[in-house]
Amino acid sequence: MVIHHAKSGALVSLDPRSAEIALLADGTRDRDGVALAASRARCFTRQSEIDEIFDALEGADLLADGIAPPALPVLSTPLDPTLSRLPVEVLPDFRFRCSGVGACCMQYASIALGEADRERARGLFATLPGDRVGKRVLLPLLGDDCTRSAMTLVDGACLQLEDDRRCGLHRRGGLDAKPAACRAYPATFVIAGHRVTVSTSVECDCVLESAGRDAGEALSEATVASELPVGIQLRVLPEEISWVGDERVPRDRYLDFRREALVLAPPLNPVVFALALARSVRDGRPMTASSEADLDASVSDSLRAFAQAMTSAAAAADGWRSPKDRTRLMRREVATAASTLARRGVTSTLDRSPFPEAEAFTVRAALFGHALADGAPVATALTDLAVRLLVARELELGGRRALGHPITVVMAAARGALRNDAEPPASSN
Repeated sequence: MVIHHAKSGALVSLDPRSAEIALLADGTRDRDGVALAASRARCFTRQSEIDEIFDALEGADLLADGIAPPALPVLSTPLDPTLSRLPVEVLPDFRFRCSGVGACCMQYASIALGEADRERARGLFATLPGDRVGKRVLLPLLGDDCTRSAMTLVDGACLQLEDDRRCGLHRRGGLDAKPAACRAYPATFVIAGHRVTVSTSVECDCVLESAGRDAGEALSEATVASELPVGIQLRVLPEEISWVGDERVPRDRYLDFRREALVLAPPLNPVVFALALARSVRDGRPMTASSEADLDASVSDSLRAFAQAMTSAAAAADGWRSPKDRTRLMRREVATAASTLARRGVTSTLDRSPFPEAEAFTVRAALFGHALADGAPVATALTDLAVRLLVARELELGGRRALGHPITVVMAAARGALRNDAEPPASSN
Protein backbone atom coordinates (compact mmCIF):
# COMPACT_ATOMS: atom_id res chain seq x y z
CA MET A 1 0.00 0.00 0.00
CA VAL A 2 1.24 3.48 -0.88
CA ILE A 3 0.32 6.33 1.47
CA HIS A 4 0.57 9.55 -0.48
CA HIS A 5 0.69 13.16 0.72
CA ALA A 6 -1.43 14.93 -1.89
CA LYS A 7 0.13 18.36 -1.22
CA SER A 8 3.85 17.65 -0.76
CA GLY A 9 4.06 14.54 -2.96
CA ALA A 10 5.72 12.48 -0.20
CA LEU A 11 5.25 8.71 -0.49
CA VAL A 12 5.50 5.91 2.08
CA SER A 13 5.18 2.30 0.89
CA LEU A 14 3.96 -0.30 3.39
CA ASP A 15 3.55 -4.06 3.18
CA PRO A 16 -0.01 -5.31 3.85
CA ARG A 17 0.51 -6.03 7.57
CA SER A 18 2.19 -2.68 8.22
CA ALA A 19 -0.62 -0.96 6.32
CA GLU A 20 -3.15 -2.73 8.52
CA ILE A 21 -1.39 -1.31 11.57
CA ALA A 22 -1.20 2.19 10.03
CA LEU A 23 -4.95 2.16 9.36
CA LEU A 24 -5.54 1.70 13.09
CA ALA A 25 -4.48 5.34 13.55
CA ASP A 26 -8.01 6.66 13.25
CA GLY A 27 -7.52 10.06 14.88
CA THR A 28 -8.43 8.84 18.39
CA ARG A 29 -5.39 6.70 19.34
CA ASP A 30 -1.83 7.49 20.37
CA ARG A 31 0.91 4.91 19.72
CA ASP A 32 0.07 2.91 22.83
CA GLY A 33 -3.55 2.87 21.68
CA VAL A 34 -2.49 1.64 18.25
CA ALA A 35 -0.43 -1.10 19.91
CA LEU A 36 -3.45 -2.23 21.94
CA ALA A 37 -5.69 -2.18 18.87
CA ALA A 38 -3.07 -4.13 16.89
CA SER A 39 -2.95 -6.76 19.62
CA ARG A 40 -6.71 -7.14 19.48
CA ALA A 41 -6.54 -7.40 15.68
CA ARG A 42 -3.76 -10.02 16.02
CA CYS A 43 -1.34 -8.06 13.83
CA PHE A 44 0.97 -6.80 16.63
CA THR A 45 4.52 -8.08 17.01
CA ARG A 46 6.56 -5.51 18.91
CA GLN A 47 6.41 -1.84 19.84
CA SER A 48 9.57 -1.05 17.90
CA GLU A 49 7.85 -2.14 14.67
CA ILE A 50 4.92 0.17 15.34
CA ASP A 51 7.33 3.01 16.11
CA GLU A 52 9.18 2.33 12.85
CA ILE A 53 5.94 2.55 10.83
CA PHE A 54 4.80 5.79 12.43
CA ASP A 55 8.26 7.38 12.40
CA ALA A 56 8.26 6.91 8.63
CA LEU A 57 4.79 8.45 8.33
CA GLU A 58 5.72 11.34 10.62
CA GLY A 59 8.90 11.98 8.65
CA ALA A 60 6.79 12.39 5.51
CA ASP A 61 4.37 14.76 7.33
CA LEU A 62 1.60 12.17 6.97
CA LEU A 63 0.47 12.26 10.60
CA ALA A 64 -1.86 14.83 12.11
CA ASP A 65 -3.31 15.26 15.58
CA GLY A 66 -6.86 14.14 14.89
CA ILE A 67 -8.81 14.58 11.68
CA ALA A 68 -9.03 18.12 10.30
CA PRO A 69 -12.53 19.36 9.44
CA PRO A 70 -13.32 20.32 5.84
CA ALA A 71 -12.93 23.94 4.73
CA LEU A 72 -16.69 24.36 5.02
CA PRO A 73 -19.07 22.38 7.25
CA VAL A 74 -20.82 19.56 5.41
CA LEU A 75 -24.32 18.23 6.11
CA SER A 76 -26.08 15.25 4.55
CA THR A 77 -29.72 14.83 3.58
CA PRO A 78 -32.20 14.33 5.05
CA LEU A 79 -31.72 17.62 6.89
CA ASP A 80 -33.21 18.59 10.24
CA PRO A 81 -36.68 20.22 10.10
CA THR A 82 -35.39 23.79 10.37
CA LEU A 83 -33.31 23.35 7.20
CA SER A 84 -35.59 21.02 5.28
CA ARG A 85 -37.94 23.91 4.46
CA LEU A 86 -35.25 26.03 2.79
CA PRO A 87 -36.05 26.89 -0.85
CA VAL A 88 -33.80 25.38 -3.54
CA GLU A 89 -32.33 27.68 -6.19
CA VAL A 90 -30.92 25.90 -9.27
CA LEU A 91 -28.45 27.29 -11.81
CA PRO A 92 -30.76 28.83 -14.43
CA ASP A 93 -30.66 28.14 -18.16
CA PHE A 94 -28.72 24.91 -17.76
CA ARG A 95 -29.80 21.34 -18.36
CA PHE A 96 -27.34 18.48 -18.04
CA ARG A 97 -26.93 15.47 -20.30
CA CYS A 98 -24.23 12.86 -19.62
CA SER A 99 -22.28 11.84 -22.72
CA GLY A 100 -21.32 8.50 -21.18
CA VAL A 101 -17.58 8.69 -21.85
CA GLY A 102 -16.78 7.83 -18.22
CA ALA A 103 -14.08 10.49 -17.72
CA CYS A 104 -15.54 11.50 -14.36
CA CYS A 105 -15.12 7.90 -13.12
CA MET A 106 -11.39 8.01 -13.89
CA GLN A 107 -10.06 11.34 -12.59
CA TYR A 108 -10.72 11.64 -8.86
CA ALA A 109 -8.62 10.42 -5.95
CA SER A 110 -11.57 8.81 -4.16
CA ILE A 111 -15.14 7.75 -4.79
CA ALA A 112 -16.99 7.85 -1.49
CA LEU A 113 -19.90 5.69 -0.37
CA GLY A 114 -22.04 5.96 2.74
CA GLU A 115 -23.80 3.20 4.63
CA ALA A 116 -26.98 3.59 2.55
CA ASP A 117 -24.95 3.44 -0.67
CA ARG A 118 -23.31 0.19 0.41
CA GLU A 119 -26.63 -1.33 1.42
CA ARG A 120 -28.29 -0.51 -1.92
CA ALA A 121 -25.39 -2.01 -3.85
CA ARG A 122 -24.90 -5.08 -1.65
CA GLY A 123 -24.21 -8.14 -3.80
CA LEU A 124 -23.68 -6.03 -6.93
CA PHE A 125 -20.04 -5.01 -6.50
CA ALA A 126 -17.44 -6.23 -8.97
CA THR A 127 -14.40 -7.60 -7.14
CA LEU A 128 -10.68 -7.89 -7.81
CA PRO A 129 -9.09 -11.17 -8.95
CA GLY A 130 -8.54 -13.44 -5.95
CA ASP A 131 -10.89 -11.41 -3.74
CA ARG A 132 -14.03 -13.53 -3.79
CA VAL A 133 -15.54 -12.04 -0.63
CA GLY A 134 -14.85 -8.43 -1.68
CA LYS A 135 -12.49 -7.46 1.15
CA ARG A 136 -10.52 -5.19 -1.21
CA VAL A 137 -13.49 -3.51 -2.88
CA LEU A 138 -13.98 -0.86 -0.19
CA LEU A 139 -11.64 0.71 2.35
CA PRO A 140 -12.42 3.18 5.17
CA LEU A 141 -12.50 6.72 3.83
CA LEU A 142 -11.03 8.04 7.11
CA GLY A 143 -9.32 5.83 9.69
CA ASP A 144 -11.59 3.05 10.89
CA ASP A 145 -14.79 5.07 10.44
CA CYS A 146 -17.17 2.50 8.96
CA THR A 147 -19.83 5.04 7.98
CA ARG A 148 -17.92 6.24 4.90
CA SER A 149 -15.98 4.06 2.47
CA ALA A 150 -13.75 4.66 -0.52
CA MET A 151 -14.14 2.57 -3.66
CA THR A 152 -11.02 0.78 -4.87
CA LEU A 153 -9.53 2.28 -8.05
CA VAL A 154 -7.74 0.34 -10.80
CA ASP A 155 -5.36 2.42 -12.94
CA GLY A 156 -7.11 5.44 -11.43
CA ALA A 157 -10.58 4.30 -12.53
CA CYS A 158 -13.46 3.16 -10.34
CA LEU A 159 -13.43 -0.62 -9.92
CA GLN A 160 -17.10 -0.68 -10.93
CA LEU A 161 -16.44 1.03 -14.28
CA GLU A 162 -16.74 -1.59 -17.02
CA ASP A 163 -14.84 -1.89 -20.31
CA ASP A 164 -17.50 0.02 -22.23
CA ARG A 165 -17.21 2.87 -19.69
CA ARG A 166 -20.58 2.18 -18.13
CA CYS A 167 -21.19 1.84 -14.40
CA GLY A 168 -21.45 -1.83 -13.47
CA LEU A 169 -23.60 -1.05 -10.42
CA HIS A 170 -26.06 0.79 -12.66
CA ARG A 171 -26.06 -2.05 -15.18
CA ARG A 172 -26.60 -4.78 -12.58
CA GLY A 173 -28.93 -3.01 -10.17
CA GLY A 174 -30.40 0.01 -11.94
CA LEU A 175 -29.90 3.70 -11.26
CA ASP A 176 -30.76 3.40 -7.56
CA ALA A 177 -27.81 1.03 -7.01
CA LYS A 178 -25.34 3.85 -7.69
CA PRO A 179 -24.02 5.98 -4.80
CA ALA A 180 -26.14 9.05 -4.13
CA ALA A 181 -23.33 11.44 -5.01
CA CYS A 182 -22.72 9.61 -8.29
CA ARG A 183 -26.37 10.05 -9.23
CA ALA A 184 -26.18 13.75 -8.39
CA TYR A 185 -22.89 14.44 -10.20
CA PRO A 186 -21.92 17.04 -11.41
CA ALA A 187 -24.31 19.05 -9.23
CA THR A 188 -22.98 20.91 -6.19
CA PHE A 189 -25.17 21.80 -3.21
CA VAL A 190 -24.58 24.69 -0.81
CA ILE A 191 -26.65 26.03 2.05
CA ALA A 192 -26.16 29.76 1.62
CA GLY A 193 -28.04 31.64 4.31
CA HIS A 194 -31.75 31.11 3.77
CA ARG A 195 -31.63 28.93 0.65
CA VAL A 196 -29.95 25.94 -0.93
CA THR A 197 -28.02 26.72 -4.11
CA VAL A 198 -27.49 24.04 -6.75
CA SER A 199 -24.79 24.62 -9.37
CA THR A 200 -22.28 22.46 -11.23
CA SER A 201 -18.58 21.79 -11.25
CA VAL A 202 -16.93 22.19 -14.67
CA GLU A 203 -14.67 19.16 -14.59
CA CYS A 204 -16.24 16.90 -17.20
CA ASP A 205 -16.67 17.61 -20.91
CA CYS A 206 -20.37 16.81 -20.83
CA VAL A 207 -20.95 19.86 -18.60
CA LEU A 208 -19.65 22.24 -21.27
CA GLU A 209 -21.37 20.23 -23.99
CA SER A 210 -24.66 20.68 -22.12
CA ALA A 211 -24.24 24.44 -21.60
CA GLY A 212 -26.38 26.46 -23.98
CA ARG A 213 -28.52 23.47 -25.01
CA ASP A 214 -32.10 22.76 -24.05
CA ALA A 215 -31.70 18.98 -24.03
CA GLY A 216 -31.00 17.21 -20.75
CA GLU A 217 -32.27 17.34 -17.21
CA ALA A 218 -32.25 20.06 -14.55
CA LEU A 219 -29.52 19.67 -11.96
CA SER A 220 -32.31 19.23 -9.41
CA GLU A 221 -36.08 19.12 -9.53
CA ALA A 222 -36.36 19.95 -5.82
CA THR A 223 -38.08 23.15 -4.79
CA VAL A 224 -37.37 22.80 -1.06
CA ALA A 225 -34.50 21.04 0.71
CA SER A 226 -36.69 18.20 2.00
CA GLU A 227 -37.14 17.07 -1.63
CA LEU A 228 -33.41 16.54 -2.20
CA PRO A 229 -32.38 12.87 -2.53
CA VAL A 230 -31.26 11.09 0.60
CA GLY A 231 -27.49 10.93 0.97
CA ILE A 232 -26.64 14.16 -0.85
CA GLN A 233 -23.94 16.21 0.87
CA LEU A 234 -24.35 19.98 1.25
CA ARG A 235 -21.63 22.46 2.12
CA VAL A 236 -22.66 25.24 4.48
CA LEU A 237 -21.50 28.83 4.02
CA PRO A 238 -20.36 30.18 7.41
CA GLU A 239 -21.61 33.47 8.79
CA GLU A 240 -18.27 35.08 7.90
CA ILE A 241 -16.49 34.62 4.57
CA SER A 242 -12.74 34.85 3.95
CA TRP A 243 -12.38 37.97 1.79
CA VAL A 244 -8.83 39.33 1.34
CA GLY A 245 -5.82 37.97 3.22
CA ASP A 246 -6.90 37.52 6.83
CA GLU A 247 -9.95 39.78 6.45
CA ARG A 248 -13.37 38.18 6.80
CA VAL A 249 -16.70 39.78 5.94
CA PRO A 250 -20.29 39.01 6.91
CA ARG A 251 -21.96 36.43 4.71
CA ASP A 252 -24.57 38.97 3.57
CA ARG A 253 -21.85 41.25 2.19
CA TYR A 254 -20.39 38.37 0.19
CA LEU A 255 -23.86 37.40 -1.08
CA ASP A 256 -24.49 40.99 -2.22
CA PHE A 257 -21.18 40.97 -4.09
CA ARG A 258 -22.00 37.63 -5.74
CA ARG A 259 -25.48 38.85 -6.74
CA GLU A 260 -24.09 42.00 -8.35
CA ALA A 261 -21.43 40.01 -10.24
CA LEU A 262 -24.05 37.60 -11.60
CA VAL A 263 -26.29 40.35 -13.00
CA LEU A 264 -23.48 41.96 -14.97
CA ALA A 265 -23.63 41.38 -18.71
CA PRO A 266 -21.80 38.20 -19.78
CA PRO A 267 -18.16 39.27 -20.10
CA LEU A 268 -16.54 39.39 -23.52
CA ASN A 269 -13.28 38.30 -21.86
CA PRO A 270 -14.07 36.16 -18.80
CA VAL A 271 -10.45 36.13 -17.61
CA VAL A 272 -10.30 39.93 -17.50
CA PHE A 273 -13.74 39.92 -15.84
CA ALA A 274 -12.58 37.54 -13.07
CA LEU A 275 -9.42 39.57 -12.49
CA ALA A 276 -11.39 42.82 -12.37
CA LEU A 277 -13.72 41.25 -9.78
CA ALA A 278 -10.68 40.22 -7.75
CA ARG A 279 -9.32 43.75 -7.89
CA SER A 280 -12.65 45.21 -6.77
CA VAL A 281 -12.58 42.89 -3.75
CA ARG A 282 -9.00 43.81 -2.88
CA ASP A 283 -9.54 47.55 -3.32
CA GLY A 284 -13.02 47.68 -1.80
CA ARG A 285 -14.36 49.54 -4.84
CA PRO A 286 -16.96 48.84 -7.51
CA MET A 287 -15.68 46.82 -10.42
CA THR A 288 -14.04 48.92 -13.12
CA ALA A 289 -12.07 48.15 -16.26
CA SER A 290 -8.40 47.60 -15.51
CA SER A 291 -5.47 48.09 -17.83
CA GLU A 292 -3.82 45.07 -19.40
CA ALA A 293 -0.53 45.89 -17.64
CA ASP A 294 -2.18 45.98 -14.23
CA LEU A 295 -4.01 42.73 -14.85
CA ASP A 296 -0.80 41.11 -16.10
CA ALA A 297 1.02 42.08 -12.90
CA SER A 298 -1.79 40.89 -10.64
CA VAL A 299 -1.94 37.42 -12.17
CA SER A 300 1.75 36.63 -12.72
CA ASP A 301 2.53 35.59 -9.15
CA SER A 302 -0.56 33.39 -8.98
CA LEU A 303 0.35 31.77 -12.29
CA ARG A 304 3.86 30.94 -11.10
CA ALA A 305 2.48 29.48 -7.86
CA PHE A 306 -0.05 27.41 -9.84
CA ALA A 307 2.69 26.12 -12.16
CA GLN A 308 4.87 25.13 -9.21
CA ALA A 309 1.99 23.40 -7.42
CA MET A 310 0.94 21.45 -10.51
CA THR A 311 4.55 20.46 -11.25
CA SER A 312 4.82 19.08 -7.72
CA ALA A 313 1.47 17.30 -8.07
CA ALA A 314 2.52 15.82 -11.41
CA ALA A 315 5.79 14.54 -9.96
CA ALA A 316 3.91 12.96 -7.07
CA ALA A 317 1.48 11.28 -9.48
CA ASP A 318 4.41 9.98 -11.54
CA GLY A 319 5.78 8.36 -8.38
CA TRP A 320 2.91 6.00 -7.73
CA ARG A 321 0.06 6.26 -10.23
CA SER A 322 -0.26 3.88 -13.16
CA PRO A 323 0.94 5.12 -16.58
CA LYS A 324 -2.69 4.71 -17.69
CA ASP A 325 -4.02 6.85 -14.84
CA ARG A 326 -6.02 9.78 -16.22
CA THR A 327 -5.19 12.00 -13.23
CA ARG A 328 -1.47 11.41 -13.80
CA LEU A 329 -1.76 12.29 -17.48
CA MET A 330 -3.85 15.41 -16.81
CA ARG A 331 -1.57 16.75 -14.09
CA ARG A 332 1.50 16.37 -16.30
CA GLU A 333 -0.23 18.10 -19.22
CA VAL A 334 -1.48 20.98 -17.08
CA ALA A 335 1.88 21.38 -15.31
CA THR A 336 3.67 21.65 -18.66
CA ALA A 337 1.20 24.21 -20.02
CA ALA A 338 1.26 26.30 -16.83
CA SER A 339 5.05 26.32 -16.70
CA THR A 340 5.28 27.32 -20.36
CA LEU A 341 2.83 30.16 -19.85
CA ALA A 342 4.59 31.35 -16.70
CA ARG A 343 7.90 31.58 -18.55
CA ARG A 344 6.42 33.40 -21.53
CA GLY A 345 4.02 35.65 -19.64
CA VAL A 346 0.25 35.99 -19.96
CA THR A 347 0.16 38.92 -22.38
CA SER A 348 -0.04 36.61 -25.38
CA THR A 349 -3.13 34.84 -24.07
CA LEU A 350 -4.82 37.52 -21.98
CA ASP A 351 -6.84 38.86 -24.94
CA ARG A 352 -7.09 35.62 -26.93
CA SER A 353 -9.92 33.38 -25.81
CA PRO A 354 -10.53 30.41 -28.11
CA PHE A 355 -13.73 29.52 -26.21
CA PRO A 356 -15.26 32.64 -24.57
CA GLU A 357 -18.71 31.04 -24.11
CA ALA A 358 -17.24 28.09 -22.19
CA GLU A 359 -15.18 30.46 -20.05
CA ALA A 360 -18.19 32.65 -19.32
CA PHE A 361 -20.20 29.60 -18.26
CA THR A 362 -17.37 28.44 -15.99
CA VAL A 363 -17.23 31.82 -14.25
CA ARG A 364 -21.01 31.97 -13.91
CA ALA A 365 -21.25 28.43 -12.47
CA ALA A 366 -18.48 29.20 -9.97
CA LEU A 367 -20.16 32.42 -8.83
CA PHE A 368 -23.60 30.87 -8.64
CA GLY A 369 -22.39 27.76 -6.77
CA HIS A 370 -20.24 29.65 -4.22
CA ALA A 371 -17.10 27.85 -5.42
CA LEU A 372 -15.23 31.11 -4.80
CA ALA A 373 -16.05 31.06 -1.09
CA ASP A 374 -14.76 27.59 -0.29
CA GLY A 375 -11.70 28.09 1.89
CA ALA A 376 -9.39 30.54 0.11
CA PRO A 377 -10.15 34.29 0.31
CA VAL A 378 -12.59 35.35 -2.42
CA ALA A 379 -10.02 37.68 -4.00
CA THR A 380 -7.52 34.83 -4.23
CA ALA A 381 -10.11 32.38 -5.56
CA LEU A 382 -11.10 34.79 -8.36
CA THR A 383 -7.47 35.25 -9.39
CA ASP A 384 -6.89 31.50 -9.26
CA LEU A 385 -9.94 30.95 -11.48
CA ALA A 386 -8.54 33.40 -14.03
CA VAL A 387 -5.19 31.58 -13.93
CA ARG A 388 -6.83 28.23 -14.64
CA LEU A 389 -8.70 29.68 -17.60
CA LEU A 390 -5.44 31.13 -18.94
CA VAL A 391 -3.75 27.74 -18.65
CA ALA A 392 -6.72 26.18 -20.46
CA ARG A 393 -6.19 28.70 -23.27
CA GLU A 394 -2.53 27.64 -23.43
CA LEU A 395 -3.58 24.01 -23.80
CA GLU A 396 -6.01 24.88 -26.59
CA LEU A 397 -3.63 27.15 -28.46
CA GLY A 398 -1.00 24.41 -28.23
CA GLY A 399 -3.36 21.89 -29.78
CA ARG A 400 -3.41 19.66 -26.67
CA ARG A 401 -6.96 18.27 -26.55
CA ALA A 402 -6.27 14.54 -26.31
CA LEU A 403 -7.58 14.38 -22.73
CA GLY A 404 -10.69 16.47 -23.33
CA HIS A 405 -11.79 20.10 -23.26
CA PRO A 406 -8.91 22.20 -21.87
CA ILE A 407 -11.10 23.89 -19.23
CA THR A 408 -12.36 20.63 -17.76
CA VAL A 409 -8.88 19.12 -17.88
CA VAL A 410 -7.38 22.03 -15.92
CA MET A 411 -10.22 22.13 -13.40
CA ALA A 412 -10.18 18.38 -12.79
CA ALA A 413 -6.38 18.15 -12.66
CA ALA A 414 -6.23 20.89 -10.03
CA ARG A 415 -8.91 19.21 -7.90
CA GLY A 416 -7.18 17.75 -4.85
CA ALA A 417 -3.74 18.85 -6.07
CA LEU A 418 -3.90 22.34 -4.56
CA ARG A 419 -4.20 23.34 -0.95
CA ASN A 420 -7.67 24.89 -1.13
CA ASP A 421 -9.29 22.28 -3.38
CA ALA A 422 -11.34 19.65 -1.60
CA GLU A 423 -12.11 16.31 -3.20
CA PRO A 424 -15.63 15.93 -4.55
CA PRO A 425 -17.78 13.39 -2.79
CA ALA A 426 -17.89 10.99 -5.73
CA SER A 427 -17.81 10.67 -9.47
CA SER A 428 -20.38 9.23 -11.79
CA ASN A 429 -21.19 7.78 -15.16
